[in-house]
Amino acid sequence: MPDQTALASFENVNTYPPAAPPNVFRQAAIDVIFGQVWTRPGLSRRQRRWVSLSAAGMAGTEVGISVHVYGALNSGDISVAEMGEFLLHFACYAGWPQANPLDATFREAQMRIAAERGEAPGTAPGPAFDRLAQAPLEELAAPGADIRAAVLGPAGDPAPHGTPVSELLAGGFEYGQVWARPQLPRADRRLITITVLAKQGYPAELRAHLAAAVDSGDLDVTALREVALHAGLYAGVMTGRAIDQAISDVAAATR
Repeated sequence: MPDQTALASFENVNTYPPAAPPNVFRQAAIDVIFGQVWTRPGLSRRQRRWVSLSAAGMAGTEVGISVHVYGALNSGDISVAEMGEFLLHFACYAGWPQANPLDATFREAQMRIAAERGEAPGTAPGPAFDRLAQAPLEELAAPGADIRAAVLGPAGDPAPHGTPVSELLAGGFEYGQVWARPQLPRADRRLITITVLAKQGYPAELRAHLAAAVDSGDLDVTALREVALHAGLYAGVMTGRAIDQAISDVAAATR
C-alpha cells in the first residue's frame, strides 16, 4: 500500500482521497507521481498545476483533463478567471481544437463544484472576466513587438514581418493580446508555453523561452529542472528529456 505521505499528497492535489490501487500502474501513480514528485521543492503546487494542465490538454484524455481541472479549481489554487486565462494562452500555442475539450471540462467542473457545495450553478459560463483588447490585430502588431521583446529579450527568436502570420498571429494575437494580459503572471505563462512547446517538439522555440525565463528572473534553473521532471511524468519521458536537454543547451551557451 502507498505510504501516508503519498496518500495525503494525492488528496491535497486532487481534493478527494484515492481508492485502493488495483494494479501496479495505479500504485505507481500514487507512490511516484504524488508521493515523490508533487511533494518536491523547486515548484509550488500551483506551478505544478500549470504543467499538469498543459500536459493533460496536449494529451486530450478526458479523465486526465477532468481530474486536473477539478483539482485546480476545487483546491482554490487556480481561480475561475485564471482558468479562463489559461485556456486562452493554451489555445494560442496548442490551437483552439486542442483547447476545446479543456473548456468543456472547465464548465463541467464549475457545475460539479457548485453542486457539491450546495450552490446554484446558474446558467452563465462564469463570473465577469476581462475581455480582450477591442482593436484589430493589425493595430496590435506594433505594441506586440515590444511585448515580444520583453518576453523573449531583444535577441530572442525575432519574428519576421510582413506576412499575416507574423503581423496578425504572432504580433497582434500572440503578443499584442495574449502575453499582454496581466491577469496571469508572466512566470505562469512561461510554464504553460514551455510544456506545450516541448510536447510539440519545437526545440529552437523551447530554448528561446527557457533562456528568457532565466534571464528575466521569472524562473530559475532549479524550477525549470522540476518542470522537466514533472512534464516527463505527465507528457512522457521524452518530453521531460527535451526540456532537460534544452536547459543544458541554454546553460552551455551562456558560459
